[in-house]
Amino acid sequence: MANTLLVGIDLGTTYTACTVGIIQDNGELHRKRLPIRQLFKSPQESSPFESKELLPSVVCFTQGQVYTGDYCRYIYPTDNQTKVIHSIKRQMGNTRWYTKVEESVYRPRHIAAFILKTVYLSLQKNYPGLQIESVTITIPASFSSKMRIETIEAARISGFETDKLHLLDEPVAAIFSKWDNEADCFNEIPNDSNILVFDMGGGTLDASIINISTNNHIIRVLSTSRYNELAGNDIDIEIAALMLQKIWIAMGYSSLSDFLEKEIKIEDRLHFSYKIMEHAGAFKMQLSDALRNGPAIPLRDRLEDYCSNKESLDFQILPHIEFKSNILNHINIPIHEVLKVIEPLISFQKQYRGKDKINIFNPIDQAIERAKFNYKDISAIGITGGSSYFTPVTNEVFGYFNTKKQVLLDAFFAVADGAVNWSYLKRSNLWTINEIFGDRIFLKREGMPFLEIMTNLTVPSDPVERIFDDEICFYTSQKSRGVTLEFFQGDSPEDHLMVCTHIERQIFPRELSGDIRLNKVIGQIDKNKVFQFEMVFKDEIGDIKTKLDFELDSFDNSNKSSISNLSGIILNGEVL
Repeated sequence: MANTLLVGIDLGTTYTACTVGIIQDNGELHRKRLPIRQLFKSPQESSPFESKELLPSVVCFTQGQVYTGDYCRYIYPTDNQTKVIHSIKRQMGNTRWYTKVEESVYRPRHIAAFILKTVYLSLQKNYPGLQIESVTITIPASFSSKMRIETIEAARISGFETDKLHLLDEPVAAIFSKWDNEADCFNEIPNDSNILVFDMGGGTLDASIINISTNNHIIRVLSTSRYNELAGNDIDIEIAALMLQKIWIAMGYSSLSDFLEKEIKIEDRLHFSYKIMEHAGAFKMQLSDALRNGPAIPLRDRLEDYCSNKESLDFQILPHIEFKSNILNHINIPIHEVLKVIEPLISFQKQYRGKDKINIFNPIDQAIERAKFNYKDISAIGITGGSSYFTPVTNEVFGYFNTKKQVLLDAFFAVADGAVNWSYLKRSNLWTINEIFGDRIFLKREGMPFLEIMTNLTVPSDPVERIFDDEICFYTSQKSRGVTLEFFQGDSPEDHLMVCTHIERQIFPRELSGDIRLNKVIGQIDKNKVFQFEMVFKDEIGDIKTKLDFELDSFDNSNKSSISNLSGIILNGEVL
């Protein structure tokens, strides 16, 4: 009898999905998608919960309870007792973000934990008594160490055992969705291919270059782009701004402020902003469908065509947007105007790309540069993530790589499916995955250049020791017992995209005397790309050793105590 589960969870910005792999008695893998129980209509109605394979990554606090699910997308705060949290994935690792509900303080890990707990409870209901062998949660490849730590903590809070937990980069997981168990190969992927995986979701965007050697059963992660928050939500914002302009002009106003003052009550403006964004998302889907019926040509050519024919889309204003004058039912938006406002974000034209620009091709350029590749070295292009399938994005990416093989990966389930396949291959030791961590690790020194402390670490790595020639540490004063350490990830000390991966406040066992110097660093990176450091400082008295724990709230100045677990909270009608 099958009694072992491999669990793959795609914790997405917009949607969360879970795939379960059941190991049969003969060792074969049987894969199924998990129906996730969630709120589908008002809690006051009868039978408000249903099970669906996609869980919107939205958490709602209302009337002393917590809800997750499809209905939460349509709940809007009307009082101080109701809060709705969207896109928490973008806040992972942000120690300054929190929300307070009644007397409880919730941080990003707690919001993510409610989503993961919803999955956990559905696993228990659908597979009672079966043993979970491993849980693989997928995350953006560019997530920093701090973001990864908070994701692990969210999983722990939700009830998953951390010793069975793995974090897997989303582009790698997406590629593994193409693995064929019976044939023991990757469908549609030739041997020894360099595949650029473009993963654009609602809130994050990754580009990774992966080499697959089918003959040798080796996967090599050659490079990963930097952390990018440009994604589908940002396209929605540009469309929403255009849509809002069309609305107030159509209603005869000369400015947005005049329109808001005359038409939208102050207490309704937050609700109004939610509805405009909802309209923008729906309009984007309508536009995508309209463009899908035409030729797959680059955006610049599309713009010329639509500027010539002046074609528009008629968009219905839903009745739950109420204006005081109540005279607007629909608006016409010329397609070329929509394409024009999103062109800087998605066009492959050179004037829109570069270090000072926000554009979907910047992560692609970063991945190619980090792999020391050029365009010709890419064998195939794989796309995944819901926003990758927005027709202008798909056409632009495939148009840029127009001679390369195209690999279409499921927009919603490739990542969760691939996580299970990856777990199965890992447990059987049939395939080897090699990766070098792309970023260098730096320590910030006040008034001095960044100090590089680690580079070229394998994933995972053995401990690596670096000796320094008594580098002066400018983080503390005489007679102090504390030191603040700021760690950064980047390509070089001059890297304008360098990100702070962690800030750690260390308290030493004794007071310090004289100049404080950094003497030695012993560092490594674990299977989840989380850093572990031991550091030796030196003052006039002698050496001081410290091991960094990377506590999430170690440098949190909000003075807010957050909850430690979910015990006693009512989630989707169940007491935890």
